[in-house]
Amino acid sequence: MAFNDTLRPASFRGVPFHVPADSIAGGREVITHLYPGRDDAYHEDTGGLPRRFDVEAWVLGGDADAQADRLEEALATPGAGRFVHPWAGPLDAIVVGGYRRRHRFQEGRKCVFRFAVERHGANQFPAAGVDAIAQSRGLADAVAAAAAGNFAGALSLLPETDWASAEVAAAVDAATTLVDAGGALVATVTAETVDARAVLGALTDLVPAAGAVLGDTRAAELLRTSAVGAFVGRCRTVLA
Repeated sequence: MAFNDTLRPASFRGVPFHVPADSIAGGREVITHLYPGRDDAYHEDTGGLPRRFDVEAWVLGGDADAQADRLEEALATPGAGRFVHPWAGPLDAIVVGGYRRRHRFQEGRKCVFRFAVERHGANQFPAAGVDAIAQSRGLADAVAAAAAGNFAGALSLLPETDWASAEVAAAVDAATTLVDAGGALVATVTAETVDARAVLGALTDLVPAAGAVLGDTRAAELLRTSAVGAFVGRCRTVLA
C-alpha cells in the first residue's frame, strides 16, 4: 500500500484542510544542572514533553474564503478540540501560540494557515482537597462560642440571680448599721449616766428589723457576736 493511500483527511473541530507540510516535536523535559569546579553536569528528567504538531494548512476552491473563515473560527475557539492529523490520526489537541492566515493574489482560490497544536491532557495537579485540621478548629471555635452564648442566656433567664444579689447587699447594709449603732452606744453610754433598762428597751426595736432582713437565726448570731450584743450583755450585768 502506497504511503499516500494511508493518509487521512486533516481537520480541526470538523473543519477540513490540506496539509502540504508539517513537523512533529516531542521528547523529554530535561533540566541541566551545572556545578562550579566540575567538568560534568547532572541532568534531571522532569517528565515527557507534550507532543507538538506544527502545521501548514491549505484551504482551496471557489469557496476558499468561506472555508478559511470556518477554520479561523475553529482555531480561535477556547479549549481543546478534535484534531485529525494525516498520519498521526485523531487526538484531542489545543492550539498553542496562536495562528497565522495568509492570502496571495497570485494564488487565487487558496488560503494558507500556519498554527501549532499540542496533545491535551487531563488536569491532575494541583488537586483541590479538604483541610480537615482547619475545619476541625473552626468547628471547635464555633462550639465554644455557642456554649458561652447558651450559658449567658441561661443565666439571664433566672430572675433569682438578681434577687439574691439584692438580698445579700441589703443584709450586709443592715448588719453594718446594727454594728455601727451598737458601737456608738457602747462608746457614749455607761451604767452611771443612762438607765440600762431604757437602753435595753430601745434595742428591742433593732432586733425585729435585723430578723426581717437576715432571718431570726442570723440576726441572733449577729447580735451575739457584734458590738450591740456586747453592750446588751454589759447592761444585763449592771441590772443584775
